[in-house]
Amino acid sequence: EKQGVSFDALRGSTQNDPLKECFAMKVFSFPPKESVKLLVDTWEFAAKHLPKWNITNMNGYPARDSGATAFQELGLTFACAINYFDEALKRGIDIDKIAPNVSWMWYVHIDFLEEIAKFRAARRIWAKIAKERYGAKDRRSPMLRVHVQTGGGTYTFQQPENNIVRGTIGGMAATLG
Repeated sequence: EKQGVSFDALRGSTQNDPLKECFAMKVFSFPPKESVKLLVDTWEFAAKHLPKWNITNMNGYPARDSGATAFQELGLTFACAINYFDEALKRGIDIDKIAPNVSWMWYVHIDFLEEIAKFRAARRIWAKIAKERYGAKDRRSPMLRVHVQTGGGTYTFQQPENNIVRGTIGGMAATLG
């Protein structure tokens, strides 16, 4: 405001997925209930004032990096999203004001076919949740905008050449998924 920049011109992303901090990273600043309240506070502000802002990056990566399976990564991440969206809707925030501005971050492992299937399933799961559970009308709301990182757990210090192949397999799986 001091610089004369309007909120509707601001672009950026907020990395705020507090429940992931609790179950995957074992660190959090506030208890879960209060953390979710703060997250929804940011969503509410962004829905009113920040149309170009990525309000949350739903993050499955830490769950997988902490030992979760591909199924658990999806399940835990979507469970968090459902919790956040349920709380937002209780406040009267329109799904179509927030869902298009949510992005998703996933871990990609080297199990080639499983990872392809995981990403394809994730798209379908989110589309179904957005449309059927929340009644999304905006064509962008059920889209799964993703960022994928090859999993650190797939690499070994002793095999740098093999790591190149592992990263390639993961990247190809993400692309095909």
